[in-house]
Amino acid sequence: MLIGAVIFSLGFIKSNMNFIFYLSLIVLAVGTYSIRALYFAVLKEAKVPFALTGTAVGLISVVGYSPDIFVGPIIGYLLDENPGIVGHQYVYFMLAVFSLIGLMASIRFSLKTNRA
Repeated sequence: MLIGAVIFSLGFIKSNMNFIFYLSLIVLAVGTYSIRALYFAVLKEAKVPFALTGTAVGLISVVGYSPDIFVGPIIGYLLDENPGIVGHQYVYFMLAVFSLIGLMASIRFSLKTNRA
């Protein structure tokens, strides 16, 4: 997802590059929906007791789905204030930053769980 968002945000995609555009879009979409499915697998890695699974899933869902509340208005603002391709580049830059934060959190979680 990070690579796809960076490709879009840096303006590498031109209007005549349909194949690259669709390929990058598919990578972003697959990454987005894969992450939503995978956060339940983290429960086993974190050794969450079975009795607390429902509570953990509830908290994870609040955190995991909160961006859906805010991203729409933020994207609308970015596109309204920066019409055309520049606004879209800002949107994908924002997605790249979020992807980078997620990557860093995943690496930290992996290091922490593998030490235990």
